[in-house]
Amino acid sequence: MIGAQLPITGEMDAESLALHQNVLETAHNAYVAIGELGTVRTWNSAAERIFGWPKPTAVGQPLVSLIIPERYRAAHTTGLARYLQSGQGSVIGRRLELAALRADGSEFPIEISISATEEGGRFSFHAFIADVTERHARERETHLLATIVRESADAIIVKGRRRHHHRVEPWRRAALRLQRRGGGRAPDLDPGAPGAQRRGDQAAEARAGRSGHHASSRPSACAETAIASRCR
Repeated sequence: MIGAQLPITGEMDAESLALHQNVLETAHNAYVAIGELGTVRTWNSAAERIFGWPKPTAVGQPLVSLIIPERYRAAHTTGLARYLQSGQGSVIGRRLELAALRADGSEFPIEISISATEEGGRFSFHAFIADVTERHARERETHLLATIVRESADAIIVKGRRRHHHRVEPWRRAALRLQRRGGGRAPDLDPGAPGAQRRGDQAAEARAGRSGHHASSRPSACAETAIASRCR
């Protein structure tokens, strides 16, 4: 989550300015400020940690050469010039997800929010930047799990408990088939739940009747396990 911008202005007294600078320096997200020429003016501790450039090295250097991948550098330069000429920019005041560069040359995803301030006829640009690498990794894992569940040929059923009531949720078409075979409801997967034994016996007897074999008195596999693999 990107925090609110706190651009420094000449109207602040010494005490407020010191507090302001301390907040920016200790912020969890990277705070980077550049001037009209695109060179770095402010680079906090989080920026050092996220991008790998020490503050003495970063300050005074063109931002474009520090953290912007080469394929985006022309667009950055053009956008900066356009804003200085017209006062309008497509990225100002928006939250964006972009690729950025570390000092070792590796790319990683960031979330960035940019604001612009004017003082004495000169513009400054302020950005709060968060490394969202871990968030993207979690999203990929979630997508992979969803794909596995969606493409699985097995019946996958999840059972949860809410306010002392059993809740069974089928996840796959095979699980939905089991639900239909159970008379329009998902099988109760808790052998200890009220009626679970009886329903298991009834399901076993019904299957045995269809196949011409004697039904076993034990609960069906569908009533004993949370993942019914190819249960028919």
